[in-house]
Amino acid sequence: MALFPNFGISNLRTEVEYNRWRLLGFMNTTIVALNATNEELRALRTMVLQHRVVLDLLTASTGGVCAQIGTGCCTFIPDNSRDGGAITQALKDMVQRHKGKK
Repeated sequence: MALFPNFGISNLRTEVEYNRWRLLGFMNTTIVALNATNEELRALRTMVLQHRVVLDLLTASTGGVCAQIGTGCCTFIPDNSRDGGAITQALKDMVQRHKGKK
């Protein structure tokens, strides 16, 4: 190293670039996975709410689903895939970091 002082810096730069490349690859994969998860959860939420409407209609004569289930009845499903939701915001932040804006 004493004869070639720049050799260590060159190796370090190569390692940093390699790590950066691997991190960007990981971010790409994560962005794709979050987009797919977000899309799937949005469709699943819609389906569950549609099923709930049908169940309420079918059980209306007995007071509806909540009357039959009791205190464990849940009618709220958080929508984190909407604008400002946790999933959407995390995805936007990751895309900005991937583009180098944050």
